[in-house]
Amino acid sequence: MGQGATATFKAYYLRRSFRKLIHETDDESSIKQFWKNYSIRYAVDNIRESWKELQSTTMNFVWKKIWPECIKSNEPEVSSLSEIRQNLSNNLGFEDLEEGDLVDLLDADREPLSNDELIQLEIDRALDKESDLEPAICIPTAKNLQYE
Repeated sequence: MGQGATATFKAYYLRRSFRKLIHETDDESSIKQFWKNYSIRYAVDNIRESWKELQSTTMNFVWKKIWPECIKSNEPEVSSLSEIRQNLSNNLGFEDLEEGDLVDLLDADREPLSNDELIQLEIDRALDKESDLEPAICIPTAKNLQYE
């Protein structure tokens, strides 16, 4: 798949993910809780629906360099990054979000993580698990309250 189709697919995937985020955080639940509950099943459904959204013009543009004879139209699909940025600004409070930030997000998985980055992610994940644990509540009893 060409870079244009990949970028468009990622934009559709992110748009669908953030729509679900907006929908499910309307009742005051946290964004962090949403991502904890984000399941593999939803990810697969999201991938399927995002793939269906790719238009023939996008795929034609991808195939243009490989097999120009099979192209029906030479008009590339217009990127919707501006629309996504605007929706995130309006609905989730990301007023300072720039298009460059979205491009960085779409390109984030192009380079594999280094060992140091993987170790840091694991440490952060372990710390998050520890902070999610509720502290044990000590209930005083009459025996504990007696002076010796």
